[in-house]
Amino acid sequence: MVAAGLLIAIAIWPEIDLAIARRLLLPPDSVWRPLAQDMREWARIAPSIFCTCLVIWFVASAVRKPERARFDLLRALFAVLVFAIGPGLLVNAGLKNHSHRPRPIQTVEVAGATAAFRPYYRFDGACLRNCSFSSGEAAGAFWTAAPAMLTPPAVRLVAVGSALAFGCVVSLLRLALGAHFLSDVAFSALAILLLTLATKRLMKIN
Repeated sequence: MVAAGLLIAIAIWPEIDLAIARRLLLPPDSVWRPLAQDMREWARIAPSIFCTCLVIWFVASAVRKPERARFDLLRALFAVLVFAIGPGLLVNAGLKNHSHRPRPIQTVEVAGATAAFRPYYRFDGACLRNCSFSSGEAAGAFWTAAPAMLTPPAVRLVAVGSALAFGCVVSLLRLALGAHFLSDVAFSALAILLLTLATKRLMKIN
C-alpha cells in the first residue's frame, strides 16, 4: 500500500517529512489560507455527521423491514465500531495524547517556532497533548471507506475511491495548515483501512 511505503521511506529518511511540510505550508498571509481553514472546518465535522446519519438510516431500515433487521443492525454496528476504535480510541484518545510529537507549525525546522522536530516513531517530543502523531481528522476522513465498503458491488469501487479521495483532500488541508506531517496522515490512513478490513472480516460482512 502507498501509505505503508511512505511510512517506511520516512522512517529511513525523516527529512522527507520536513521537506514536504515546508513545501506545502501556507504562509499566514496567503490568500488561500482562509479558504483552507473554512474547508478544514467542514471536513472536520463531516465524518461524525455522516456516521450519525448512517446509523439512523440503518436503524430505520431495520424497523421498516424486520426481515432485514439483523443485516442492517450489523452494518450499523460495523460503521460505529470502526469509527469509535479507529479515529476515537486509537488516534484521538491514544496516540495524539501520548506521542508527544510537535506539529509542523510548532517546530523550529518548519516554521521557526520553538519545538524540535521529532520523527514519527520517537515519542519524546515537546508536545504534551493533542499532538501531531497521528492525524485525527485524516483518520475520520479515511473512515468513510468503511461505509463505502458496504455499498453494492456495482458501485463499491467508485464509493471506496471517493472515500479515499476525501481522505487525501483532508490530509492535504492538514499539511497546508501546518497541523500535520505526511507521516501523520499516512499512518492514520493505513491504520484505519487495516482496521476496517479486519473488522469487516471478523464480523463476516459482505
